[in-house]
Amino acid sequence: MEKIKTAIIGCGNRASSHAQAALNGEVLELIYVCDSSKERADKSAGEWKVRALYSADEVFSNNNIEAVIIVTDVSSHVELTLKALQAGKHVIVEKPLGNNIESMRKLIAKKNQTGLTAYVSFQVRFTPELLTIKKEAISLQPVQIFFSRHRDMVKPQFQSPSPFHGIMDVCAHDFDLVSWIMNIPPVGVFSVIRRDTFIKNTGTIDIVSIVIDYGDGRSAVICDSLGAPEIGFKYDIIGQHGNIFCTADGRLSGVLHEKEN
Repeated sequence: MEKIKTAIIGCGNRASSHAQAALNGEVLELIYVCDSSKERADKSAGEWKVRALYSADEVFSNNNIEAVIIVTDVSSHVELTLKALQAGKHVIVEKPLGNNIESMRKLIAKKNQTGLTAYVSFQVRFTPELLTIKKEAISLQPVQIFFSRHRDMVKPQFQSPSPFHGIMDVCAHDFDLVSWIMNIPPVGVFSVIRRDTFIKNTGTIDIVSIVIDYGDGRSAVICDSLGAPEIGFKYDIIGQHGNIFCTADGRLSGVLHEKEN
């Protein structure tokens, strides 16, 4: 299969992992990087031996580019993804997809009209532990999921009053994973947030407790925090035919129930 000619938009810290995946994979061919900072763009282009561009519009108008990987601030994700789709390019975009629900819904509707591929980068789905959990959960028919993640990550970029930085940047994966395991979209969400519990005097949301209703007797609970002692994540999945327990070290245990005839 001929590789898809690809450009990365945004040469910040996260661009490196996307570049390495493209360079080492068998699907994408990285040919350009783009950043509004000429210094960052040139440095990344030299490191990955590709060409540099300095505006997203240059990327979208380049007919040699078939796909883009958007690794910019969340505030620009929807706009850049929409422009990429309008230019006829496939898209991988970092999570969270955006910071406005209505604009994201319009973007999804637009994507569905194009026939192009657009993917939000929820790569945690593809770790061995989560693939195993997903496989086992299907057979158990999950009715309840409890997920918790506690990280001591307090880098400056995560200390922001905005809900779409900080903890949202971390637990966006968790929202995705519980619905992916349930295999149906939610119908309702209830949440409680706390600020300045562990990360003081910044207004940062550092605790979230969320209940997700799937409308058919199934539900999920997510409890996440930033700034507390690091204990990683834990999954408890309660199903009609058994339970699964998974901890951050990847250990999986469970109890099976006998199925009724």
